[in-house]
Order: sequence, then C-alpha cells, then structure tokens
Amino acid sequence: MDITALLVATVWPVALLAFFWPVRSRLATGWDGIASFFKDRNIKATGPAGLGLETTTKAALDAQKDDPPLSNFPAAAAEPVPNNSVVPIAIMPPSESASVNEIEGAVLQNLLATVDPSAQFATLLRDLATTRVRASNEFFYNRIFGSQIAALKALNLAGYLGTADLETFYASARERWPDVYAAFPYSAWLDFLLQGLVRENADRFEITNHGRAFLSYIIEQRLTEVKAF
Repeated sequence: MDITALLVATVWPVALLAFFWPVRSRLATGWDGIASFFKDRNIKATGPAGLGLETTTKAALDAQKDDPPLSNFPAAAAEPVPNNSVVPIAIMPPSESASVNEIEGAVLQNLLATVDPSAQFATLLRDLATTRVRASNEFFYNRIFGSQIAALKALNLAGYLGTADLETFYASARERWPDVYAAFPYSAWLDFLLQGLVRENADRFEITNHGRAFLSYIIEQRLTEVKAF
C-alpha cells in the first residue's frame, strides 16, 4: 500500500470518530437527541436526510427584515410598452466594477449585432425585468420560512384566504418552534410575505403574480419546499 492510500485509509476513520464522539451520548435517543446537541450550540440540524449546518436562528429572523431587490413591486399590472417606442441607447460612464463594465460591453455588442434598432430598447427592458424577477426569487427563497411557503401554496390554490385562515400557518409553526417564534410575532411573519408575494385586499389576502412566479421558480429550479420554521 502506497503512502497516499495509507493516509486515506487512516484519516477517514479518525475524522468520523472526531465528529461523532461529542454526540455519542445522544445517539441512543435517535435524531431528536442529535438535533438537540446542535440546538444547544446554536447550530440547526436540517434533518436526517442530511446533517447540514445553516445560519443561526437570529440571522434567519433578521434576514426576513431585508428589502428585496425589487422593492417597488407594482400594485397593478403596468401598461405594456408601445410597439412603436424607440428610445436612443445612451452609454453611461464606466462603472467602478470591472465585472459590470465587461458585461455591459458584451450586452451592447450582442445587442447591436443581433437586434434591430427599433427593438433594442424593448429587448433591454425585457431582459432587465426578467433579471430582476429572478434576483427577487433568489432573495425570497434564501430567506423564506417553510410555513410561509405552505401559506403561499394554499393561497395559490384557494385564490384568497381570510386573516384567521392565514394565521393558522403561523400558529402551526409557532407551536412547532416556540423558542424561535417567541421573538417573531405574526405581524413580522406576514410583513415578509407582503413585500411582494402576497397582497392584502380588505379583509382577505391574495397571492400576487410575483408570488405565483416564485412558486414556479421553486419547481423549475427543483428546490425543496421543506424549510425550517
């Protein structure tokens, strides 16, 4: 056996022993025991399918207060751009980011070479809107809780829900994670959804077009809907 093979054969057992030794007393109690070990150390265990290390609970709660990239979601559908709109393309001064400058140059080169001048502005507008929606989807997915995804899916199926019905999703999560939700009231849970995924209409709540796009994004990207909280 050469030295490389010997090291590989030796390191793995030692690494596994070092990982499981601190939780040896919890193994007998199953997954709940292991999960409590990580919880005591402010580390979340994501589930028996994969022992992933996530952000701390406080960071997850604070992240829900961030403003999404597209913080000015329109309240109603905007008027489409007229087909005969032609806006001259003005080149801005170079950005401080070399990466931005490179992308701008590539976009401009491709635009001038492949798009008719009368359609250049409309093409840029569509690409910008598509990019901003994708950025918002990524923003929401990185911060959304499992209970909020469940509420969105219910709204998508039902069309709308009353306050009492929507609160059941929050109450269920609060019952499952009482320590987390002790510092996270229903108003904060709802405010995150109201940043663009859900709208309030009188005494009921409705999913927005952006909320539906977000649910489609989860499916298209094959992301899990089973998230903590």
